[in-house]
Amino acid sequence: MKRLIFFLLSITLITSCVQQRMTLDQIDLEKSKIESLIIQMNNGVASKDIDAVSNTISKSDEFIGFGTDSTEAIKSYSEWIELMKNSFPQYESAKFSELRNLSFQISSTGDLASVIYEVQAEYVFADHSSFILFRFANSWIKENGEWKVIHWLASLAL
Repeated sequence: MKRLIFFLLSITLITSCVQQRMTLDQIDLEKSKIESLIIQMNNGVASKDIDAVSNTISKSDEFIGFGTDSTEAIKSYSEWIELMKNSFPQYESAKFSELRNLSFQISSTGDLASVIYEVQAEYVFADHSSFILFRFANSWIKENGEWKVIHWLASLAL
């Protein structure tokens, strides 16, 4: 009897520790959710909507991001908010193209994703416009069932 109980407890413990693997349809759904969040982030930058941008960023102590110059080493959510608040007054308006060369890797358990993509941006300043091709590499994690950026890297394609 003790062996049977031990065996049943062992099986229960082992099966409860195994995470369920996602189906291809589930992975495609998660890709679609992340793509929508990237577009939300771009639209937030274009409309200078701090909430739309910040809702996509992790508040974890593990958050880190590197921007397009050496001064942009962002190591917390609050630093991210400060970067956005300082960036918004620098331009009058911004527009973003559709995402290009979008590529995903999502863990089989659906809680971690790596995403790279390009996006063309047009920034309008007081006296001129600039067209910039950005390249991004982001790591996303699930926090309370929602995708959030945990690592962020931006570069300029010259």
